[in-house]
Amino acid sequence: MTAIPIYEASPLKRARATKAEMEERAEFLIAYASEHGPVTVRGLYYQAEVASLPGISKDDKDYAKVQRQVLKLRREGRLSYSDIADATRWMRKPTTHGSVEEALRNTAQFYRKALSSSSKSPSPSSRSPIGICRHANRSGSQPQIKNGRMILPANLTQSRPTSFAT
Repeated sequence: MTAIPIYEASPLKRARATKAEMEERAEFLIAYASEHGPVTVRGLYYQAEVASLPGISKDDKDYAKVQRQVLKLRREGRLSYSDIADATRWMRKPTTHGSVEEALRNTAQFYRKALSSSSKSPSPSSRSPIGICRHANRSGSQPQIKNGRMILPANLTQSRPTSFAT
């Protein structure tokens, strides 16, 4: 028969947080989020680190501690879901609908005619500063302002005034 090796305890001794330390962290997280919310979990972690809470340092494993504790506090009902900002990243995605009917209802509800597309709205005079700039932008040229006067490029001077006093 062969002898079964006996494993020794690990030389690394990890300190676990006591219940008192866990409660101190929980009270801090709840108080800070209630006062300053909605805050991100990362924001809570930074504040906990700055406040020198026991067991929280600048380390990814300590950020994970705060994440787990915030989740636990939310599930227990001690930390309001509205105090934590979950959707802080801006997302670009198209508006989608469950059906064609829903899309049509939504379109009808939010449709507004643009006032600028109306044939009754006045358009800027071709000799006004706005009209000159619009024509210049369409032609690819840019007017310049010198000494308070608008100077047009040569390709615009045939049909337009050469300068415009402002």
